Amino acid sequence: MVANETVKEPGVEQCWVARKDEEDYLKDQGYLARAIGLPIAYVPNRNYQRRRNSLLVMPAHSLDFTTHKWRFSEYIEEIAQIRSDFDTVMACIHPACARKGYWIHDFRRLGIPIILGAEAGDRLSLVRIRALMSQFEFVTGNAYGSYIAYACAFGAKLSIYGPYCEYKAEDYANTGFYRENPGLLDKIIPMVSENSIRAFLPEFFHHPAEAISRTSWGLDQIGFFNRLSPEEMKVAFEWSDWQHYTKETLGKLTWLARRVVPKTIRIQIKRAIGRENGDSFCKLPHP
Repeated sequence: MVANETVKEPGVEQCWVARKDEEDYLKDQGYLARAIGLPIAYVPNRNYQRRRNSLLVMPAHSLDFTTHKWRFSEYIEEIAQIRSDFDTVMACIHPACARKGYWIHDFRRLGIPIILGAEAGDRLSLVRIRALMSQFEFVTGNAYGSYIAYACAFGAKLSIYGPYCEYKAEDYANTGFYRENPGLLDKIIPMVSENSIRAFLPEFFHHPAEAISRTSWGLDQIGFFNRLSPEEMKVAFEWSDWQHYTKETLGKLTWLARRVVPKTIRIQIKRAIGRENGDSFCKLPHP
């Protein structure tokens, strides 16, 4: 999944991942990879007060270009039956779901307050998510998602509870990424099905009030201990002035070589210095 979202072929583009096992796996497949932690691992810590016996409900979410036929009312009725076990119950709904009317009307009907969650265009998304996970004692959802690792990492007690939301290929009919990568959905959807997640994370399937802290596991999942220092980050992402200058100069030299050096000579150079190194010299795109 990481490779298909970032690069077209092994050995060309750097893959930034959270964990060392992800890095090792991609390297074994021929990709360039480095574990540096997820972006949320870099959100500064603040002093939050966790509300005892509070529950944050985070149901499966859609995106603006997806459609789903989940059992919305059935899940919310399950939450209604357990709300008395908690002093505070709130629901966190993705803005795309709110725009389409998913979840939001049923939660309002039951008088459960709603918090709009994070989305990619919001620069404070990760700050908000960390704040939420740091203030509720319990977090629950009904599908596989990043909230599982996030909740655990920041001290909330996580459970997967109620009618599980399965994803189907037709849900992504209007998604350009999957149209451009045929066959990928056939691999991903079984991986996030209820059967797969129950087999992989069985310890999370129970009543929300029975959940326990799994902070160490969550921090490992988000690669918290693989974070780079600011100086290391500048080097890794080539934000240093000298790196920018060197890259720009090499690009100009390569562009000039394409126009000055005859193709036959470029091929001979490529063979002489080795195909892998030759590719890096001869295949740079034209400006």
